Amino acid sequence: MSAKPWWSGFHVKITYPENLHPWIFPYLDSAGSIRLHGTFGALIGNVTASMNMTYEAITADDGQYGHYLPNGSFTGMLKMVHSGRADLATGPFTPYIQLFEAMHLTPHCGATKIQILSGMKHAFITRSTPYTRAFDTVTWMAIWASFTILTALIIIEEWLVLKRRLDFVMITDNLFVMMQTWLQEATKKRCWRLRFAFRRFNYGYTQMIGVVWLLTTFVIMQFFTCDLKANSVVKSPTLRLNNIHDLIQYRHKYK
Repeated sequence: MSAKPWWSGFHVKITYPENLHPWIFPYLDSAGSIRLHGTFGALIGNVTASMNMTYEAITADDGQYGHYLPNGSFTGMLKMVHSGRADLATGPFTPYIQLFEAMHLTPHCGATKIQILSGMKHAFITRSTPYTRAFDTVTWMAIWASFTILTALIIIEEWLVLKRRLDFVMITDNLFVMMQTWLQEATKKRCWRLRFAFRRFNYGYTQMIGVVWLLTTFVIMQFFTCDLKANSVVKSPTLRLNNIHDLIQYRHKYK
């Protein structure tokens, strides 16, 4: 078995503010020890327990929160840590440059780890996502390239195999038939161009190409349908959480 890590069984002295609900606040456990609760207090308890550590919660001797003074000294929780009477101060603190010079500071978890507390930027979205943004640039290029390739294959067969005369109307007509099929216009009932659209796939190897194209068309249209449903959902009004107080107020609704 591997040796236990050095922090296993380590005892930490943590200084905390006396009243900072709901960020952190003390409570007595069954053994009469002061435990920390709240958004950050519960995090301390979970981290220390998972690392097999214990902690002791204490308050600042001078009753201050914790600031840097012009004479170079600290007050409150910062003073407790700087003097060695505490190992950790919960904060948060104003990021004075002197704090970085005298102590080890962690990033403000309220800004880097709990973005959910800021809620949505807008209560609900009023603009739908355009279909041109439903796929990335590479996908759109592949779609238009498939139009060109399929049209070119049909033209080659008509020109080389069937020995038919090529003209501008016939070439562009093949391309528009592909687009029509992709948009499912050619598969609608009572479509007057139904027979015209599918006759492009009724000769030679283009039958297999037509089957692949129709299957691909079906898959792509399913993506568009899902995107349309998603736009309908986000346009519905939603509850906005602006701060931690809103999160606590609706905690039973968003478990």
